[in-house]
Amino acid sequence: TMLAAASCGPELVCGCAFASDGSLATCGAGHLTLWTLVARYAEDDDGRVEAMALIGRSADLSQLRAPSILLCVAFTPRGACATGMASGELLLWENGSLTRSVRAQSGAVHALALLGGSLLCAGRATKVGVWSDELDQLGSYDLRAALDSLQDAWGKPLGASTASLSVRTLVMDAGGRIFVGTRASELFELIVNNGGGGEQQQGVVR
Repeated sequence: TMLAAASCGPELVCGCAFASDGSLATCGAGHLTLWTLVARYAEDDDGRVEAMALIGRSADLSQLRAPSILLCVAFTPRGACATGMASGELLLWENGSLTRSVRAQSGAVHALALLGGSLLCAGRATKVGVWSDELDQLGSYDLRAALDSLQDAWGKPLGASTASLSVRTLVMDAGGRIFVGTRASELFELIVNNGGGGEQQQGVVR
């Protein structure tokens, strides 16, 4: 059942995310909008009728270089909003205002996901970055090394293609497992070692 509908404008919507309080954020080409689902009431022949509406508030993008393409969005545990950029930057937003910008990787950031209190980011790079909710880098997982460890049914290494290393989505299920979708139409599970930080952390795939 559709509860409400709203327009983000004429440009492409590249990502959306829900916060723990039920609010919603959408991002895309030149836009980051924070949405709240509210109840509105109207009178008709049957009396008072309740309807839901999405009320949006645009973030202030005036500090960003044009064209600004925000490819993905995620909420941190404390309610701030993080976005990944086509330029390879990670941005942190508080109440619609930009508070921090860091260079995450050389290629576009296509995917964000929470891992405990940390933020995972990936895209057109050979690593999955691990960041704090203040965008301090904690470490990374080497996708190429993890994928090179995979073998086929005959024990032959599968290897990692360029498309396999281009991540398009990161999803964590209720059990804490991390699934990675790639441009090569592949889906695999990233098994991480949470035993500590460091520039290079352990990760295998299956």
